[in-house]
Amino acid sequence: MHAIHYAKYTSNGNNFVILDEIEQECVPESKKSHFSKMICHESTGIGCDTLLIVQRYSSDMLNHIYGNNHYEMTTERGGERFIMRVFERDGSESYNCGNGLVCLGHYLHHTYQLENAFIATEIPSRKPFFRKIKSFDGTLTQATIGEPKFPDENFVTPAAIKAILPDKTSYLLKETSMMIKHEQENKKINLNHCYITFTGEPHIVIFEPGLYESITKVNFFDSSDSATVRQNNEKLIEQIGLHFNALKDFFPQGVNINFARVMDNGKIAYRCFERGVNSETYACGTGAVAVASIARNLGLVESDEITLLPWRARYEVPYKNAEIMIKIENQQYNMLSQSVLLTEGTYYISQQ
Repeated sequence: MHAIHYAKYTSNGNNFVILDEIEQECVPESKKSHFSKMICHESTGIGCDTLLIVQRYSSDMLNHIYGNNHYEMTTERGGERFIMRVFERDGSESYNCGNGLVCLGHYLHHTYQLENAFIATEIPSRKPFFRKIKSFDGTLTQATIGEPKFPDENFVTPAAIKAILPDKTSYLLKETSMMIKHEQENKKINLNHCYITFTGEPHIVIFEPGLYESITKVNFFDSSDSATVRQNNEKLIEQIGLHFNALKDFFPQGVNINFARVMDNGKIAYRCFERGVNSETYACGTGAVAVASIARNLGLVESDEITLLPWRARYEVPYKNAEIMIKIENQQYNMLSQSVLLTEGTYYISQQ
């Protein structure tokens, strides 16, 4: 048996297992994908949304990951530098994770007493991109996600694009039609006013009325305690999420889908279907940044400080007051949120 130490964290209901490979490799590179399937699973592993692996940033580590086919960043040498790998339940490696960065900030502060660090993300691109994290008190962390930008053709092909938004960081997508089952009826719906941007991950954002013109009597942000309403909304989000992720000619590597509404108090409620996890999650940090960016682009909000309400997480008592603060400085989007260390322990796997 092989013993592996882990730490399990949560931020806004997103659960992560952190595997520390800063000093030495725990899982061979060739087995990391398979390992993520095991440890994320509730029966064979610890149970989580995503596996995060933290490594020391160095030329040797990049060569170990990629071989010689990669681009090495030479900036951000003013602090400790690490690599964050993001492995999903299905074994795929994602580019970035906002809530994951928040939890990693807590972990580095808790384990190594680091208040600041630069984290190399977007590892599958072979062009690591640094993002700064700052831990204020061990639980509150700021992650600099950066400036949203167009997703490249790995994530959205020209066939899916209708127009470029004036800010030149996002696209308006062509209208798409799909069949859904809602309230025991089969319906054809047309999804329009769908926007896509890249915040370290590709995100579609749909504000009202883009979805609600097509489906009557749907309110994804119903505060009702009705189990039926919640179940119907969850099923509808799943159907739409699976539909977009099946459109490989448009979204070759899958895509995250966010549903959002500006509330009366100016805060933005949102829900996110995540690729890789392949279902709605309690919250999504890069999704929160994408929603804030599109809201600003559409003129729905004007402030440089935007509060996001991860609606699915807020259904649960521990997260009923969950919020993500987005602060914009010099066009850079910073995400501030809380994280909690749930447990640390040892995971045993066969060496076969």
